Amino acid sequence: MKKLIFLLILMVVSRIVYAETIYLKSGKKYKGEIVEKTDKYIKVDIGIGLPITFFVDEIEKVDSETTLDNTAVGDNIYVDNKYDISISGPDGWHKTLGKEFIGEAAKTQLNLLVVFSKLPFGTREQNPNINLGVELLQPEKFPIKDAIEYLEYGQALGEETFPGYSVISPVTEVNINNIIGARIEYSINSGFGPKAQILQYCFVKDKYAFIITATAREDIFEGNKGIFKNSLESFRFIDK
Repeated sequence: MKKLIFLLILMVVSRIVYAETIYLKSGKKYKGEIVEKTDKYIKVDIGIGLPITFFVDEIEKVDSETTLDNTAVGDNIYVDNKYDISISGPDGWHKTLGKEFIGEAAKTQLNLLVVFSKLPFGTREQNPNINLGVELLQPEKFPIKDAIEYLEYGQALGEETFPGYSVISPVTEVNINNIIGARIEYSINSGFGPKAQILQYCFVKDKYAFIITATAREDIFEGNKGIFKNSLESFRFIDK
């Protein structure tokens, strides 16, 4: 749980800039921006807040991409048949699957499913976005019984971990499409100028928690809030 909440918060304050694909001899690969390069190692920003170091002797090859805008525009619906869920992104926004942000290995562990972003993939500034993640709940480690408790845990973690964390609207129960869940609104220091403001929804079903996080710079958040709300409240479980 802690890893997923940490990832989702980092996603909302990180730049989305990917220029290279790094292939490791182990078979893993990562997409990111090389921020430092020496004859012994490279450091790569893959969008999780801190660069990852890869040593030369573990790298198979590095490919530079000719274009960064490889997201889907116009196709604003995400359907996941594994979890039987769907969500609609804002019209005209860019849809990118989670693996394109954090690499196959990290996606398998953290399950970031999809991100809708207002600006094109590769934009060098904080990009208004909506992301959807899922976590397998483990009662033996975190005895969370519902969405309210999940977000309350996230709030406690945020207050402990992130500079400038400030609750705007406390955790409250919501009913979206006959699904009982919870929501919270808060702000944190972004590291790229103005604070980031976040609106977050959570829904728990069976053994999974689904977390939808919408963010923008604090100074432009209100202008995007209606768009965020419409998208977040389009989330639904698919009946079979």
